[in-house]
Amino acid sequence: MGACVSATSKEESELAKQLLGEKKGNDAHTVRRLSALGMTEGKVWITRQTSDIHKVFKFGQQINKGQFGVIYVVTDAAGERFACKQISKRKLTGPTAIRDVRREIEILHHLRGHPNVITFHGAYEDSDDVYLVMELCTGGDLFERIEAASAITERSAAALFRELVEVVSYCHTLGVLHRDLKPENFLITQPGPDARTKLADFGLSCFFREGQQFSEAVGSAYYMAPEVIERQYGKSCDVWSLGVILHILLCGCPPFSGASDADIIKAVKSQALDLSEPPWPSISRPARQLVGLMLDKDPAERIRLDQVLAHPWLRLDSSAPQRPIPSGVRDRISRFRAFNTFKREARRILAAALPPEEVAGLKLLFEELDADRDGLLSVTELRDGLARKGDVLRGEEVAALLKVADINADGFIDYCEFVASTYTLSKMVQQEVLAKAFAHFDINRDGFISRDELSQALSQLPPSAAGGPSVAALLAEADLNRDGKIDYREFCNMVLASG
Repeated sequence: MGACVSATSKEESELAKQLLGEKKGNDAHTVRRLSALGMTEGKVWITRQTSDIHKVFKFGQQINKGQFGVIYVVTDAAGERFACKQISKRKLTGPTAIRDVRREIEILHHLRGHPNVITFHGAYEDSDDVYLVMELCTGGDLFERIEAASAITERSAAALFRELVEVVSYCHTLGVLHRDLKPENFLITQPGPDARTKLADFGLSCFFREGQQFSEAVGSAYYMAPEVIERQYGKSCDVWSLGVILHILLCGCPPFSGASDADIIKAVKSQALDLSEPPWPSISRPARQLVGLMLDKDPAERIRLDQVLAHPWLRLDSSAPQRPIPSGVRDRISRFRAFNTFKREARRILAAALPPEEVAGLKLLFEELDADRDGLLSVTELRDGLARKGDVLRGEEVAALLKVADINADGFIDYCEFVASTYTLSKMVQQEVLAKAFAHFDINRDGFISRDELSQALSQLPPSAAGGPSVAALLAEADLNRDGKIDYREFCNMVLASG
């Protein structure tokens, strides 16, 4: 996914429309030209037609939902379970989206064999869907591994982080830039201390040559390197993202935060890295040094991955001390996950409560981007619509829109999500708007959001959106007076706080 569509992509899209519009399915020349684009009249083939996947695997429960499809647990004839990503071709509008899926399949094939890359078991395709079959990881993600650990020392954090750096270094050696490194994309094979960490989700990844620069604004705001925001970046952007992950491992929160994706991006660009506040004084000097080297805003000066692996804190004979990381760090990680999930949902409710005249311009923009007029923005509609608008939007606004919060994880951006991620938060701070949002969660209208009401709100978020936030973790962050519930003042503090 990127912020811009190349001239070639536009030309191919127009060519496909013209060819399909000619309705010359029997014209050999037309058929050959459509085939080169991966299309036939009425059909699109991402790879090729394969055997029926439903005769090979039995489909079970849905475990996730993403931008283009759904992930299921599937079982083969021998009883072995896998994860299957089912991608609807109906949602792949245009050659760019088709190429993105093809590239993901190519990259999964290309990276097979490394113990810390998600194992790819093949692609299947029929007239309606593409299916990517991968190993099933049942231990959650990197966040959950940290939360489940009985104790975290700098030495154990260094060993875990070395795994992450090694697998990303492997990708770079094979010419693959991930571009969306974050804790949620490092999966754990199984519960327990012997589990492996697996790098997954190569949907935004691309092949690269040494020295090659890219201009697509992709990734997640917290983990996005400054040069990605500026749309001129190379492989060092993955080093930055790993640096953000290390920062979270050691202190429990990201280095740069904000009230919205746009604010986070602004902080990444303009704020200096600060390692002076607790718990950093109790973290070893080599660890602090490595974080600083990885989060150098100048990609030319930023440490390389081979240098990261050779750093004293990360070497196999690591100098990282055995002393525990401050106990509050793990709690902060839990709160970071839960707090941000619920806060984003609260802001979506805020957006719904805004007076129509306040968001008339955004409504018009949404309608312009919504090409098929179904009230939902697909990733393709968002990308292509912004490309058509050229430089009307500032770079940081475009980057924020590209990572606009798909809060309910249905793979689309509805109008409220769109407004919540693009409307200036300060303009939402109207008492009547805040009151309406609070009332949405205060079901019994007693002036408090109780534990049960909070639990009900979280249960309505799918696991892929919520990331497993707990009521206890959220209350620990938002319930300032520790009375076991959230009052109106605490709700306002939560919604309006940075991060």
